[in-house]
Amino acid sequence: VTALLDGDRSPAAGAWVVASSGSPARTIASVQADAQGAYRLAGLPEGRVEFTVSQRGYFTWEAGGATAATLARACPGSGSCGEAEFVLARASVVEGYVTDPFGDPQAGVAVQLTKTGESPEPMRRGPRGGFFGRPINSTDDRGYFRFHGVMPGEYQVETQLTRFFSQVY
Repeated sequence: VTALLDGDRSPAAGAWVVASSGSPARTIASVQADAQGAYRLAGLPEGRVEFTVSQRGYFTWEAGGATAATLARACPGSGSCGEAEFVLARASVVEGYVTDPFGDPQAGVAVQLTKTGESPEPMRRGPRGGFFGRPINSTDDRGYFRFHGVMPGEYQVETQLTRFFSQVY
């Protein structure tokens, strides 16, 4: 497991590698990568096994040579699924302020983050008051909002001041 740092790859020591199987998926093995980013999972069952890697502040950029967050392998009865490399990249942060036309902060405004090119889902409340769909935060008393752990890319931010009014930036 390696991490991209300023264009260079370095070992992602301490990253967790998790193997899961079944439907619904359940964890069958997990291990932390050593100081060189190496890991070994032994005794895996025969059949389809999915591998994921996680480390705080990072997301999986490549899994097994493909741009993907998860790697699926068909494991033989020997319990060895072969070698797989994972590349992690530093997650980003999107933050900002919502103000009225006079520059006064707007507290309690719902803010939704959507990848550019995808259409934003309507902000609608679920049965227990939470929102469905893409990540949504609310502004604090300073009008400030923050999304962390965001994959690099272009995003649009939609605000919803009231139930009937929204604005996309």
